[in-house]
Amino acid sequence: MTIHLHEPIARDDKGQIVSRYRSARLILSIMFIQFVVMTAQILVYIILSHSITLLSDALHMFTHLIAMIGSFIATTYAIKKEPTFEATFKYWRLEILVAFINAIILFPLIGYVVYESVLRFLNKSNFDFSSTLIIGCVGLIGNIICAIIAYASSKHNTNIKSIYIHMLSDGLTSIGVIFAALISYFVGISWIDPVIASVISVFLIYWGVSLFKESAIILLEIAPKHLNVSEIQQSLQQLDFVKKIHDFHIWTITDDLYALTCHIVIDGAITIAKADDLTKQINKLLKDKYNINHSCIQFEKESATSFA
Repeated sequence: MTIHLHEPIARDDKGQIVSRYRSARLILSIMFIQFVVMTAQILVYIILSHSITLLSDALHMFTHLIAMIGSFIATTYAIKKEPTFEATFKYWRLEILVAFINAIILFPLIGYVVYESVLRFLNKSNFDFSSTLIIGCVGLIGNIICAIIAYASSKHNTNIKSIYIHMLSDGLTSIGVIFAALISYFVGISWIDPVIASVISVFLIYWGVSLFKESAIILLEIAPKHLNVSEIQQSLQQLDFVKKIHDFHIWTITDDLYALTCHIVIDGAITIAKADDLTKQINKLLKDKYNINHSCIQFEKESATSFA
């Protein structure tokens, strides 16, 4: 005989909604700053500077902007939409899908920057250092402002923490733009522009591969890398009345939202009241220690004796 028990999830969903609503507002303000700076970089590249380093910095910012737009749309859509029989976890996974697509699109764009860098290095193409320097400084200031906005929330929200790290990396590429302009002006080395652009492209490839792997792991429903499956099983095994655990599954629904299902063989002498207490202990353990808010536990009695 089996008994199927799970913790009510309405409270946890409400917490997710409140947390992600705050994140969405913060992301919106960062998106605005990033869009203004990126647009300025692209316009200056086309009209004045023709610096491939500046273009690579704009591309770096573009990829992060697309990721934030996807996260914002997915979050706001998921907040407004109620769960359905088809979308039982709402539409939280949308932001992961957007991140996955963003990673795929990134690689041909990087290829273009590398191609242009090689051509300009071979042809010793020049660029306008003054406009490049000015817009590089603007980009650095914009990234610093965004990092300051994200810093406080980054301490307790992994999504905002990711954005905060991206702002720091964007700041480094802006420094690369400034460095290229200064070297070109004081030393007269124009080929420094495609060289730094290539270095930024390598950094973009690393970030793109990382984004692809992280989103693919979630889409493939592989266990989160920061959670030790064996440790979780051992923690559950140590609870009273628990005899054996099998059919254990754990996966990520979206950023900072995890789910777990398993079958637990329990002592045949347990009562319904004790079984109810046990499922509460399990869910509290999973939530407090491992931040797993959605758990579904199926109990199986060790013997054929019915619950008393």
